[in-house]
Amino acid sequence: MSVTTVPHHCPSFLQQFWLSNTRVHEYDVYANKLSEVRYDAGKPDISVFQDLIRGELWPGTQCALCEAEISFLKLQHKAEEILNDIIYVVNLPKIQREGCIKSIPIGSSSITLLIKYLVFLRFRNSPKYSELVHHLFYDFDTKGKLDLTVYGHLSSQVRCLVFLKAVARFLGSDSNKRPTTWNIEDPFRQGRSQVPNVRAEVIEEAIDMYCWNVADGSDIVVGVTSDENVEFLLPDGCYGTLDESFGLKIGDEDVDERDFFFPILPTVAVYILGTIVRSSHSRPAAIPLDHESEIDVHLRNAMILSAVPRMNQSSSSPKLYFSSLSSITRSISSYDEFRCKWIPELFVDYSRLKQRCRQMFLQETVTKTLVVKGDIAVTDLTDDIALIGKHAVGGGAFSDVWKGKWCDQVEGKECAIAVKFLRSVMAQNKEKLLKRLQAEVSTWHYLCHRNVAQLHGIVQSENMIGMVSAWCEHGTIRHYLKNVNPDANRMKLMHQIASGVAYLHDFKPVIIHGDLKGSNILIDHQGYAIISDFGLSKVKSDFSASSSFAGSTRWMAPEIVRALFEGRSE
Repeated sequence: MSVTTVPHHCPSFLQQFWLSNTRVHEYDVYANKLSEVRYDAGKPDISVFQDLIRGELWPGTQCALCEAEISFLKLQHKAEEILNDIIYVVNLPKIQREGCIKSIPIGSSSITLLIKYLVFLRFRNSPKYSELVHHLFYDFDTKGKLDLTVYGHLSSQVRCLVFLKAVARFLGSDSNKRPTTWNIEDPFRQGRSQVPNVRAEVIEEAIDMYCWNVADGSDIVVGVTSDENVEFLLPDGCYGTLDESFGLKIGDEDVDERDFFFPILPTVAVYILGTIVRSSHSRPAAIPLDHESEIDVHLRNAMILSAVPRMNQSSSSPKLYFSSLSSITRSISSYDEFRCKWIPELFVDYSRLKQRCRQMFLQETVTKTLVVKGDIAVTDLTDDIALIGKHAVGGGAFSDVWKGKWCDQVEGKECAIAVKFLRSVMAQNKEKLLKRLQAEVSTWHYLCHRNVAQLHGIVQSENMIGMVSAWCEHGTIRHYLKNVNPDANRMKLMHQIASGVAYLHDFKPVIIHGDLKGSNILIDHQGYAIISDFGLSKVKSDFSASSSFAGSTRWMAPEIVRALFEGRSE
């Protein structure tokens, strides 16, 4: 049965916390769209129960909706005040905070209310809430179809009323312990048993399990990043799950998810840590304050990234929010390490986001750039790269490839890179060559695909400009299949190559590789196929008279070869 995902609710104060003082990027996962967002103070708030308002509500259900809405808004206002107090403490000067403050004095009653609010916000934005809302309007016995029986509308109204009453009781209570008796009268309680398919006990048990039990058995901790350059990632659901399986066990009946974290600022997260057994002790009057290491923050972000579902027709496109370009790049690297250890096909591929954030960070922080065409500036990495050895490690008819090492400012580590120089044998056509190289670099600069080599920047030698890309440890696809991994999934590699070619053909302006062959397909350290040397046919075609160029014609597209010989005859 397909359940439509209820849109997440993000409280306006959390948006204000994130967007008021820092630049924040929004990434639309399915659309692969990266943009900047700013706080809109005039944007109207949307009811947290908006998805329950479907058509005209009966008076009793409408009253229950108002009661639940008022209870939620009152609790949210208190939670906002408490979180503001927490933010005030963590914003104290670093020396004062680290030397004197190990906990944040809030008061036990305030801690209880904050836990209650965050537990409900997590439930509201969880798949379980969407499933429950689905059952409020669709009969349990109609296999996901709208109940069109004579009692259908009546049953859905009563189910909504039961749900809203149960929610209002949870939100309006000053305690996290479920009362054994209720003082609030339910006008439908006596007669609802005669309405078919209400299943009131199922609804109330869900509120008990995901709200009361979690709130009663949870403690709260505040985590602050130790490094100002390391930041949390905020999902549109407002929370992440502390899940060591990285989402693989989500949905299993024996998995009890009770540990969550809520990034309230790029550098601050509030943790709700649950237990299986209800707590019997009284709550302390202060919240522990811990300092998060860099590896812990990236691990938390990796958990958020792993929880994003693969694209399907029933789900809306998830959004991710972050401030630091370098921090999200390192978090995706951590995510990729765990993703490769499990089943990569089950997880979203964020390689495009990583590449784009890397490019933006380098352009904003590296002082040296080279304008290659119009207003297109490519990062000049000459001072950060050192070539290894005295000779090129490979090359083609018109280029030499050198291996080098790069002090990567984005991820803060040294990594291997490949630098490709066009050969000086073409010096007699240097002016024309540089024009074509200029066009090539300006096009390559915009490309961003998991199976297409990425241009990190350029290096300048005395007579030539070199193009810098990642070093692919496993070499060409021919070498990989013959010497490294003969049992590799060839169909999977072909699919990756086709995906890269399709991306080039769909790019504007269209890019035709023209020289796709085994030596131009590389395999990276994760076993992915990477298309390289694309677009060089445009450069090579200007030197078609060279005999060394003939070796590639067998791999060229027919239209490229035809244009090549037409150019010779002219």
